[in-house]
Parts: sequence; structure tokens; C-alpha cells
Amino acid sequence: MPLHCWPDLPYMAKIMHSGRVCFDSDMPFAKATGMNRYRLADSQGSIMISLPIHGGRSHHQPLGQVHLATEQGRSRGGWAKTHWRSIQNAYRRAPFFEYLEDDLSKLILETGELLMEYNLKVLAWLIERLALDVQITESAVMRPLSQPWVLLLKEVPWKTPRYFQQFEAQTHFVPGLSVLDLLIQCGPHESKAYLERYLSLNASNFEAQP
Repeated sequence: MPLHCWPDLPYMAKIMHSGRVCFDSDMPFAKATGMNRYRLADSQGSIMISLPIHGGRSHHQPLGQVHLATEQGRSRGGWAKTHWRSIQNAYRRAPFFEYLEDDLSKLILETGELLMEYNLKVLAWLIERLALDVQITESAVMRPLSQPWVLLLKEVPWKTPRYFQQFEAQTHFVPGLSVLDLLIQCGPHESKAYLERYLSLNASNFEAQP
């Protein structure tokens, strides 16, 4: 199955529904997807954060071999620090940012070399923080996608109940964000309860189609 970076709510709901997920290191890396980018809220609506890949858009290789860019780029410490400053600027006044700040700073700033390893680390942290009953395994053999994952990747409609967002008075409720937004706004306990309601509300999306 595909391995996303700071995944969105439909992705997390599918993981909760599955209970056990296997990630294939041989799966082809797909540029401009959730494998290396995620969306967060800001005062203008939302921002897309992308992890730069070594070789840019020109390479074609399995996800397990994709390296994150190592050049420092911008003047004050590189792309990881730029990402962290963007998150701080957007969320420093959010209810649970201070509570999660130490863990988040390490995850954002200490990315390592391989994209797959980083995404696995992020997902493991999310599962732990949300106290989800989910097991993660890895495989070097690419397997066919199950029917629910095929439906998920085709972007079937998802019902997204409102949850607290700090900029809602300015931007209205913004759907389609990373689960990180939910976690920072609502905290681990309320976020888990919300995801359970979200899963129940969208249960029909996991039913096998003819």
C-alpha cells in the first residue's frame, strides 16, 4: 500500500479500518502525491508543504530508495527549518501546539536520509499519540492494492464533520488537511474520538464494490 507523509483524514480512517497495514518498499514513488507532501491550515486558508526529493522530478525509483534532498538551500538552515518555521507561524497559538511542540520539532527537523523511513517514523508517532490499535509491517515485494485502497486513491467522496480550527472565523472550515492539523487543534484524546466518528460516518467507502 502507499505510504503517505503526515497523511490526511481518509488515509488515517483506512488505517484504523484495516488494523494492520503493510508498506511495500518496491512501490513506485509518485511525485506530487501524499508520499512527500501534506496540507496544513494557515490564516489564508491552507498551505502545501512538500519534502524535497534528491534528484527532483527527474528520477523514477521505488519508494524505499527515494532519498530526501540534503542541500541546505535557504539561508537559515535548509528546507527542514523552513518547514518548521511555517508550522510554528501557523500553529503557535493553537490549543495543543505547546503540548506537542518538542516531539514535532524533532520529527520535522530530524528527517534522516530516506523518505520511506521518515514517513514510517511519522506514522508510528501518529499511531502512538492517537493510541490507535494498528500494526505496521514492511515488505520488499509489491502487492496488488486491496479494493478499499483502490477506492481511497480514486478520491471517493468523504464526509468531513467540522472540528475546531483556529482560523475558522477568517477562512471558514477547511477540509482536506493533514491529520496533524486535527491533532494540534484538538489534542490526542479528542482527535481519536473524532477519527472514530469520521470512520463510522464514512463506513460505506470501505464496502467492496462490484
